[in-house]
Amino acid sequence: RGGGLIGARQEIAGHTLSAALQNLAADDKVAAVVLRVNSGGGSAQASEEIWRSIAALKLKKPVYVSMGRVAASGGYYISTGATKIFAQPDTLTGSIGVVGGKLALGGMLKNVGVDTYSLAKGKRAAMWSPMTAWTDEERALVLTMMEDVYKVFVNRVAEGRGKTYDQVHALAQGRVWTGAAAKEHGLVDAMGDLETVIDAARDAAKIGREVALEVYPPEPTLKDLLAGLAE
Repeated sequence: RGGGLIGARQEIAGHTLSAALQNLAADDKVAAVVLRVNSGGGSAQASEEIWRSIAALKLKKPVYVSMGRVAASGGYYISTGATKIFAQPDTLTGSIGVVGGKLALGGMLKNVGVDTYSLAKGKRAAMWSPMTAWTDEERALVLTMMEDVYKVFVNRVAEGRGKTYDQVHALAQGRVWTGAAAKEHGLVDAMGDLETVIDAARDAAKIGREVALEVYPPEPTLKDLLAGLAE
């Protein structure tokens, strides 16, 4: 869920946004959806959750992505499920890759006279403890997990962009592209600002300029404020 007093208004939250996208898919009064993405990325799990919701929504109505200043890593991941992707020439996008790691603070604490001890049951129960570094076996396991996530990410891009895995891999590996370069490489469809994308979505849905826009998230209600206080 989105954090903060009134939910996901300063972030793209997996559960919160997916629920909204599912509601839009079921709402017959909605003819098309424009998703504004301005994110440098985040959780792979949240990205996959949102990607699935966008892919399902796309089967029912056009979904156009409008990229802001940054739509990279997880921000690009969720975009690849859309019908069309629009960027601006100086958008930073791509960054198709996975980063993982942890802080190991035990040695630092020992240097200042603080001893720490882990109590865990199970061979890898303390693997993510911030007190100890990984063993060689644990490091190899984490690398395998990261490679698996990377392969899923590349396959999502390949599916959305009509490319092969190897074609996307050649553009991926964490590289960051400007919007203009991304268009040259087929990672986005066109250049355009938010208004351009909204007009394109109207045309795709065959609705006139007189049809009202509904913006999400809407202005917070008293219920939103009370729910935030209860968390």
